[in-house]
Amino acid sequence: MYSTIRTEETMSAAHMVHTDKDSPCYRIHGHNWRAIVEIEGDVEDDGMVIDYKDVKSFLRQYDHKIWFPTPEKQAERGCTKLDGMRNFFLQFAVHDIEMIDVPVITSEHMSRFFAEGILKMIKHAGYVKVTLYESEKSYAEYTARVKIGE
Repeated sequence: MYSTIRTEETMSAAHMVHTDKDSPCYRIHGHNWRAIVEIEGDVEDDGMVIDYKDVKSFLRQYDHKIWFPTPEKQAERGCTKLDGMRNFFLQFAVHDIEMIDVPVITSEHMSRFFAEGILKMIKHAGYVKVTLYESEKSYAEYTARVKIGE
């Protein structure tokens, strides 16, 4: 039996969008990110597609952090250092930073990152859709689907 479930989680996190120096988003700033997760999949023997707490736990690991793209993803964009930070030495505790495998931290990339991460947690999923709000009226959506043959 297939079923569709939804849950929400809020994460407070800082980031910067290092693509446009004319934008205030170029500077480190934060959001109360709101993720709405919709999952379609097989109901397993335990009566659930996935336990809501597992989805929330996955998202909570990114709460109260500073999100940066991994150096590898920055290099793919031709950005070996975060622009604007060349002349500064920043020091953060390791537990305050989350290096994320995306080229730039935007709601578009983060909704995909979260959807694909949650999809890997589900045995028999059809799709995982993440709607990620960075403000009350601004959001991005991404739907990760199981590829045929998996």
